[in-house]
Amino acid sequence: MDEQAYLEPLHRVMRMEPGFGHRQHVALAWTYLQANDQSSAEQLMCSAIRYVASVHGTPEKYHETLTITWTRLVAFHVRSHNMSTFDEFIALNGDLLNRQLPEHYFSNEALQGAVARKGWIEPDLAPLPG
Repeated sequence: MDEQAYLEPLHRVMRMEPGFGHRQHVALAWTYLQANDQSSAEQLMCSAIRYVASVHGTPEKYHETLTITWTRLVAFHVRSHNMSTFDEFIALNGDLLNRQLPEHYFSNEALQGAVARKGWIEPDLAPLPG
C-alpha cells in the first residue's frame, strides 16, 4: 500500500484535531471513508493506526478488531448521515464518541484476547450494524 494514501489524511486530521485521541480516530475513519470504499478505508485505517503506534514506540497497542470495528461503525453512520464536514457529521452522530460502543457487540473476553488484537474476529454479542 502506498504510504501517502494513509499518511496525508492522517497528517491532515492531526492538524485539524489536536492530539490523537478517540475523536481524532473517528475523524480519520470519516476522512478515509469520504474518498474510499469501506474495504479500502479499513485497510488505510489499519495502516495509519499501526504507523502511529510504531512512531510512538508502542506497536503492541495496535488492535486490529477495534480498528476495523470503529471504521465499520463510522461507515454505517456515513451511509445514513453523511455530511460535508466532520463537525457536521459528528454533531448528528455523537454516539460515535462513546468509546464503549464496541462493548455492545463484543464481550471483554473477546476483545482482550491476542487473536482480536492481531486480526479481525466477528462480534460475539451482536452483529455490527449495516
